[in-house]
Amino acid sequence: MIHGCPPGQVLPDLRILSRVNQCWRHSGLDSPDHCVDRAWFDRYPHAVEYHYNDRGFRDLPWPTDRTCLQTAIWCIGDSFTVGLGSPRSHTWPYLLQQTIGQRTINVSMDGASNDWICRRAQQIIDEIQPSVMIILWSYIHRRETMDHIRDDELRRIDRSQASDAEDYQHFQSCVSKVRGVSTQVLHYVIPDFKPNIDQSWLDIKGPDWPSRPPKSIQELAALPQYLSEEIKQKFYYFDLLSVCFEDQACCVQVPRLDIARDGHHFDLLTAQWLANHVVQKLEG
Repeated sequence: MIHGCPPGQVLPDLRILSRVNQCWRHSGLDSPDHCVDRAWFDRYPHAVEYHYNDRGFRDLPWPTDRTCLQTAIWCIGDSFTVGLGSPRSHTWPYLLQQTIGQRTINVSMDGASNDWICRRAQQIIDEIQPSVMIILWSYIHRRETMDHIRDDELRRIDRSQASDAEDYQHFQSCVSKVRGVSTQVLHYVIPDFKPNIDQSWLDIKGPDWPSRPPKSIQELAALPQYLSEEIKQKFYYFDLLSVCFEDQACCVQVPRLDIARDGHHFDLLTAQWLANHVVQKLEG
């Protein structure tokens, strides 16, 4: 038994202990002292509170019936899925539930790494075998330690020491590990989840380089050999370009259409875009 979990409870270790049954006015970046823009924080027009359930997630209590757990849509992610800086009614799992008329379950943690998302998503698939799972992946540089004794929040590593290309390959590995025989998994990525290629290109381009970076593998391969060799010497940029084209069919990047109270996360318009996109995918 784990920290007083009821006997026989499914996924007994899937809990964020610091938030179990808590109610907070502020959280992390969404606070007067840590927000991006204090003036925007003060004039944000919606009330924001963080109510966490008996597992420490910003959600209603989970169903106890296994059939209900299997038919629910599981939503996995980091603070963008928590809905940092927004009312719960602006979060994409909530809006998805309202749009599709089917219970969603929000499993998300501020600062969650792609390792955590991958590990927890596969755990849910193995034990629950839900019909549908939606994953909103985090920044490619986020990892977690291999210390299994630590609580999930203490395992977070905000930024790895690897190169951008190595981080991206690690991210792809996490995505590829989440699979299930009977579970439909849809993959999305948060805005700006990887380095901005256009900006990076401007930062490192030589005088005879094209004005914009290649936009496809074909364009990348068509570069003159001398130029390819020069690019390879620039901060692993050639490798980064190569891997950035590989996930286009796998993950859908969410656009940033608005800003939450904290000045960083997205708000209602973007969350509704994501909910609508998921519905289209599921119905198509």
